[in-house]
Amino acid sequence: MNILDFAINYPDEETCRKKFKQLRDQMGVTCRRCNCKEHYWLENKQAYECKRCQARHTLRSSTVMRHSNLPYRYWFVAMHLLTATKGSFFAEISVEEKEKPLKRGRGSQKKTKVLVMAESKTVENPKPGKKPKKVRYLKMKVINELKTDTITKNVKEHVESAADLTTDDSTSYTKLKEHVHSHTASVVTHEELPNVLPWVHTAISNAKLQILGVYYKVKPEYL
Repeated sequence: MNILDFAINYPDEETCRKKFKQLRDQMGVTCRRCNCKEHYWLENKQAYECKRCQARHTLRSSTVMRHSNLPYRYWFVAMHLLTATKGSFFAEISVEEKEKPLKRGRGSQKKTKVLVMAESKTVENPKPGKKPKKVRYLKMKVINELKTDTITKNVKEHVESAADLTTDDSTSYTKLKEHVHSHTASVVTHEELPNVLPWVHTAISNAKLQILGVYYKVKPEYL
């Protein structure tokens, strides 16, 4: 359905509300209090009433709209745009927000700590524009802290002892050489990152692109 068809099929708020109720009725409504699946519809209250315990649930209850006061048509437009395109949507940042002095990278304010590991193989004579390493496997894991013991424990669990490890120069990696064949740690500037740790750089960039293209923010437990 293109945007013109969408405008014809959902021209106003009432049309969108009726369609949303139709979809909810098809999917079924479960009472949050007693788990009963049978309800009455109270048109004057615009709510469902459980046949067993009489608990009432609004049309938006237990949906992504439950805490929103935005019109149904706003939600329909947003969902249509998200599902009608293969790309991602980006939010513009105001100048005031962009100029706030926030720390970047490791130790950033309110940033979840994620350990990124990539198994790769060096490519001999890579073609122009191609990465110097060929990736095989990637793993991203949320961790609570950046302490040496935490990093070492995760590396022991996910990296083979015969591996040759390449990392930046974080002090959290000081014990890694005891658990792998070799460990090369070097100071990696932001400009050098695509060459030294190419697939880690790509994995982080792609993850950010996909998440920030859809969500305003994501809680750590959902990563």
